[in-house]
Amino acid sequence: MPALDFETALRPIATIAAFVYRHADDSADQALHGQADTFVFAGQCRKRTAGAPDDDAAEMYLWSMGRLDAAGYRQYEISNVAKPGAESRHNLKYWEDGEWLGFGCGAHSTRDGIRSKNVSATEDYIQRVAEGRALPVETRRLTALERAEEALFTGLRLAGGVDIAAVGTRYGLDAWGRFAPGLAPFIAEGMVLREGNRIRLSREGMLVANEIMAVFV
Repeated sequence: MPALDFETALRPIATIAAFVYRHADDSADQALHGQADTFVFAGQCRKRTAGAPDDDAAEMYLWSMGRLDAAGYRQYEISNVAKPGAESRHNLKYWEDGEWLGFGCGAHSTRDGIRSKNVSATEDYIQRVAEGRALPVETRRLTALERAEEALFTGLRLAGGVDIAAVGTRYGLDAWGRFAPGLAPFIAEGMVLREGNRIRLSREGMLVANEIMAVFV
């Protein structure tokens, strides 16, 4: 697998350094999102879909997060940081197993365990609104197990992790008993940290998050 050339390898580092310099006094969200997100890059490397060695991608991610830590930004999700109090409430709604209504063409909604998708075509959407017709064209009721899996999958993205017992109680299943065997190797390696009923990823665990989260799907 070919390695990154020097110029390409420096881009994520330069992006973070420039961001910290220009926004030293500002709040920020998704500082790692979009421009050479090193976590995504690391995940691609582990799937053998990107052209960088795993170690290089991991080093860039850890360097970037360390630099943002030093600048006063708090990592609250795998690829999101913010000054305290400036976290994205919009995104937290997804990661904290919330509900939401989507408005507009192709928008998704999740409420009461029902997931729906609005019609995508603009003309069709406008016509349905004008005629007072329903906008969703795809609707699916999630099972309790699916809802629990999603709550754990998305909740584990948060730096603070997720209360696995609370999720199990919410959806009426023994979540720890069901998923503990799959999590055990990652706990033993220090990739997943268990603190009472709460589990969370270590920063090193975030580098292999896709592998860990596969336990829930």
